[in-house]
Amino acid sequence: MPSSDPTPFDHNAALAACARGEQGALRRLYERENRFLMGVALRIVRSGALSAVRASARTVSVDEEVLDPVQDAEPQASPDMLDAFSMRSTLGQLEHCLERLDVAKRNCVLLAYLDGCTHAEIAERLSAPLGSVKAWIRRGMASLKACLA
Repeated sequence: MPSSDPTPFDHNAALAACARGEQGALRRLYERENRFLMGVALRIVRSGALSAVRASARTVSVDEEVLDPVQDAEPQASPDMLDAFSMRSTLGQLEHCLERLDVAKRNCVLLAYLDGCTHAEIAERLSAPLGSVKAWIRRGMASLKACLA
């Protein structure tokens, strides 16, 4: 959450300090921007999971000399592929559960957790009372938790 310090936060200086390995700079940057990080992380994970699934669907032609020993070997799934399929399954389940929410709850949850908006920012964007936004997020998250259990 942004501090009440009136001086503007210098993101470039903080990133440069992080690149130099200064842990305090990383902590300050995280404290300043943590509400946006969940949305960024989810976007990265969804993108990475989709890329892994798409990459696994590609076919490659192989000489029979190379293929025979591979076909005779015991098949083993790589941990990365298992993780990708597990992530895809979870994301599909999450998408299904999000679709079951009414529009107001779904929009509030997505704005809060993907876009990193505060409750007040969501209320402003949706032209809705702040108390309603808070309730929609709380109820939406409870519904998602129940659906995913």
